[in-house]
Amino acid sequence: MNKSSSISDVAQLAKVGKTSVSRYLNGEHHLLSEKLKERIKNAIEVLDYTPNPLARSLKNKRSKLIGLLLADINNPYSVRIINSVEKYCWENDFVPIVFNTDNSFEKESKALDILNRYQVEGVVINTVNSSKPFGEYRFPVVLIDRKIPGKLFDMVGLDNYHAVNTAVQHLVNEGFDDILFISEPVMGVHTRLERQRAFYNSSRCFHDIQYHAQEIGCLDIDGIEKILLTFCDKRINAKRKAIISANGALTISLIKVINYLNIRIGVDVGFLGVDDVEWSEIIGGGITIIKQPTDLIGSAAMELLHSRIDTPDIPSRDAIFHGDLIIRQSTINLSRFQSK
Repeated sequence: MNKSSSISDVAQLAKVGKTSVSRYLNGEHHLLSEKLKERIKNAIEVLDYTPNPLARSLKNKRSKLIGLLLADINNPYSVRIINSVEKYCWENDFVPIVFNTDNSFEKESKALDILNRYQVEGVVINTVNSSKPFGEYRFPVVLIDRKIPGKLFDMVGLDNYHAVNTAVQHLVNEGFDDILFISEPVMGVHTRLERQRAFYNSSRCFHDIQYHAQEIGCLDIDGIEKILLTFCDKRINAKRKAIISANGALTISLIKVINYLNIRIGVDVGFLGVDDVEWSEIIGGGITIIKQPTDLIGSAAMELLHSRIDTPDIPSRDAIFHGDLIIRQSTINLSRFQSK
């Protein structure tokens, strides 16, 4: 690329006006004769001229930049969302800018301020800050896997009540009668709270089971170990026990500790995770999961954002998707349970 070349150089070499070159670069070829188009094309090739996208965005008021803020990029769910959003951006000539906010209010606010200065056209955000007044920014926002009470934003995510109810119903049907739901600390995070409430509401429908919920951080290995040792101790009761993990990041930590403690998944305890992880098919005979349609969620978020960029005043919308129950060895073959 010849960095010294400008649109004026192209116009001079092609012996046309700068307006004609601008029309050519903007795809307005129908306004130019065939001879003009050929001369402009040849001049661009000779000069190896490439338009400055930032300059063009300032002139056209279209940056084509899209922000994607994720609360935890280490979560398998987040990785799949990135892939889906990036695919949509490639197909629709957007440029994604990805931030990992590490579940930090400060990082999230800083990232939003940076995106605002870069004049992004919109932001898809898996927020950790339910109180942030996103309306103060010039760009539209689509929330993914989150809701902010009392705020009207486009939102995309999993039908949490359907997902958790499906999980509980499956475990009960398979003969489990002592179920533990483990979530990261709710702390006002809408998705976690909704899944926890769904667990309690679903479990209350079954009068012959015990059910409990615990909150623990993914990195609190000692705390996870204590929870698992207490729950899996058959001296407390001889019921058939199963664990529901509320998300993929927590599933990874739970499985690591379960293996360390030599607790046999599918034998000593049943296990079902919301979200898929890479190796869920190969642990034991496989981990039963509620698989989220991340391809649909990511593309739907971008479709909502794209339409809001084009039509800012349309009413807020939700796009909610059902997850799929993938049954594997971790929640079946209960005949192998043995009382100790």
